[in-house]
Amino acid sequence: MGENQPVPRASVDVFQDVLYDILANTDRRHVLQHLATHENSLSVDQLGDELISMMSQSADQTEQELRQKHYLTGLVHVHLPKLCDVGLIQWDQETNEVSATSLLRELSATTVGEGSKLSLTKGRISRSNECGT
Repeated sequence: MGENQPVPRASVDVFQDVLYDILANTDRRHVLQHLATHENSLSVDQLGDELISMMSQSADQTEQELRQKHYLTGLVHVHLPKLCDVGLIQWDQETNEVSATSLLRELSATTVGEGSKLSLTKGRISRSNECGT
């Protein structure tokens, strides 16, 4: 499909459904926002630590440690695989590094501000084997 050809409506509908599913989860939105602002890849541990540090701090140390463990488990077993499968992030499971893809950067560039609509200039989902699986 050429750059200037219209995207078939069915492709845009599927893309929007997948995108809405991805963005429906707060943790995935935080991952995407964080990676979209970093030029270089981050280790999964570094990403998790940075995202956890932005969460509200609990007065109870034990409770905070449990929340962190739960958060990292969800990140590794749910959110990163899902984001990788739809082509928004690259995740090298051998080096445990994650980074934004060109698709995420493109979508981030089309978002004007908080609560604005996302302009779907390209109705495509990039599936690749960049997930290390």
